[in-house]
Amino acid sequence: MKLSSEDELRLNVLLANAVAIRLDEARGVVHGLGQDDEFEFRLSEANSVEAAIQAARAYLSTRVLGSPKHFPTHLRRWSGLGQISNAPLEKLLLLGDPEAIYAVASSSKVTAELAERAWWCLPEPAIARALLRNEVVSISPLGQTLAAWLLDYLPFEESPENLYESVVLLLQPNVLDDSTRRKIWAKGRRNKIYRAAFLSACPLRIPLPNPSGIENAGTRLSESRNQPQSLDFESLYKPEMQALIAACIDVLSSASHPIEVIAVFKAIESHFRIAGDNGRQGFSALDGEVGESLARLADVREEELNPLLGRSDAVGTVMRAQLRPVTEPVLNSLKRLVAF
Repeated sequence: MKLSSEDELRLNVLLANAVAIRLDEARGVVHGLGQDDEFEFRLSEANSVEAAIQAARAYLSTRVLGSPKHFPTHLRRWSGLGQISNAPLEKLLLLGDPEAIYAVASSSKVTAELAERAWWCLPEPAIARALLRNEVVSISPLGQTLAAWLLDYLPFEESPENLYESVVLLLQPNVLDDSTRRKIWAKGRRNKIYRAAFLSACPLRIPLPNPSGIENAGTRLSESRNQPQSLDFESLYKPEMQALIAACIDVLSSASHPIEVIAVFKAIESHFRIAGDNGRQGFSALDGEVGESLARLADVREEELNPLLGRSDAVGTVMRAQLRPVTEPVLNSLKRLVAF
């Protein structure tokens, strides 16, 4: 379909005055964002709305980039990695193309102003996540807007992977207040994806349980002081570390998706590493369950899961049964370190 001369004229005027363009595919309406205002017009429909939108995109691409192929293939290949140079970013927002908008949102060079325009062009979850990955955006006023929008959208997110990433991004420093963070943590009672995100984003800032057994922790700590050791036992029995251990137990015990198990193993790998051979000798010299448990957790690596996860796409109870040879020893070791 070829655009009418009237539509071409309107698009030319739009390009001369707009800093971003959005195409309403359902209604065949073109929206323009100016420096101080917004404007719109409806495309002439000789055949169909879809054909009119395609013709408009081709025309915009030809005028902006010199090619009617919409978002260029060589740029599309890099957009998800944020590796597009800053030069074409402003132009990409004039194409009315979702992939071009995502490329801008994903770019490591996006500015706060361009982020505002990209969000105006396409306010949807993928764009919000892409923008919030950039610290320039997450600490800006737009970052708060995106966080609030994404927070409201969480109950409607169907993809476990997208839900996990959304929560991880929301848990960045200075994005949510403590009350909201606790509400998100509470959602993890029924859906462990939420708590897995805490293990990834802020493993030592998990909402603390009631430290009702802190006296027991003090007793175990004093008994361990004279033992050879490579870990700081005071740190092991601090509330923050105990909250991490409890969260790992909680997620691993009832995980229903590989993301959750992987998050647990990554958190353990990061916080129970042994520093060299001396550290391992210190663990082996410890008496009782604590030393054995720490030594086992120090060997945990995410790669242990790969052979099992690579052979199956099972979830829920079937996945837990398949992973039990690897996860059960880890779970038992974690339980032996619970102080309260």
